[in-house]
Amino acid sequence: MYNDMEYDQSQLDFVLMPGMLHLPLVQAIVHDGIKVCAQNVSATGNGAYTGEVSADALADYRIEQVLIGHNERRKDYEEDQEKVNAKVKEALQCGLNLVYCVGESTAQHEAEQTDEVLNEQLQCVKEGVSDWSQTVLVYEPLWAMGTGTIASGDQTQEACHFLRNWVKENVGAEES
Repeated sequence: MYNDMEYDQSQLDFVLMPGMLHLPLVQAIVHDGIKVCAQNVSATGNGAYTGEVSADALADYRIEQVLIGHNERRKDYEEDQEKVNAKVKEALQCGLNLVYCVGESTAQHEAEQTDEVLNEQLQCVKEGVSDWSQTVLVYEPLWAMGTGTIASGDQTQEACHFLRNWVKENVGAEES
């Protein structure tokens, strides 16, 4: 059921995720109460990593959140869970909050492994996250992104229910 929770809109955050080059511009023109989040972060720290943007550099630009695990990064750039975990570690070490995307591939979806995949992706970052209230979880099934196949409301609701229960069981009821 879609309306199993009511939300107080005054407690909702609004986040913009512009391309890396536009972060400072968007920060300069948005109103208070709108957060600006980076779409990506390097899995390595500062150093000679051409084209990469480190978590330290994002923090220098007063970026507070970073998107990690996005389906396009997983699929198009072949970022496996090890790479995603490295990005999470770098971001957290620099005080960045996470917008953490989880989701299953077409093969995993067809094999009905959604819960197992989500659990694995969450368990991998569980120990590194000390403040789950500063982490946003996003269900983003790889099989439904840019494929023409749409996840049904029931499929999405089931995955979100799994995420809420996982947080309740593994982090604490107050965080769910």
